[in-house]
Amino acid sequence: MISKSKGMTLIEVLIASILLFIAISIMSFTFQSKVFAEKKLQESIRKAYLLEQVKGVAAYSVEFENKLQGNLGDGYYWQAEIINSLPVVRTINVDRGLAPDGTMQVFRVSIFIKSNSKSILSYEDFYWKKSES
Repeated sequence: MISKSKGMTLIEVLIASILLFIAISIMSFTFQSKVFAEKKLQESIRKAYLLEQVKGVAAYSVEFENKLQGNLGDGYYWQAEIINSLPVVRTINVDRGLAPDGTMQVFRVSIFIKSNSKSILSYEDFYWKKSES
């Protein structure tokens, strides 16, 4: 007489457990990757928002008000520094040679967190400062 099996053998249980653990680890890795990518995306969006917010304010402040720092609110502030100043030549005069018509001011703006003064973003920009003559 042939007896019918009423359960699973130990080998079958071990193989099923291994397959289950492999599936769980793959799902866990995929979830962790998704969470990491989402955090990175949120950080990039926050930096892009800050850059958009500060770019016009800093350019106007540096060019027209001669201010090299300001507050952004939301726990951030910006600082600018002039890193280069080059003469701009638009005309050549036969008698005087090159006639500078102002300077090109290159400045670097850095955005900091107020709580720990850590720089989180930096960019460079320029403007033309017409000579006063």
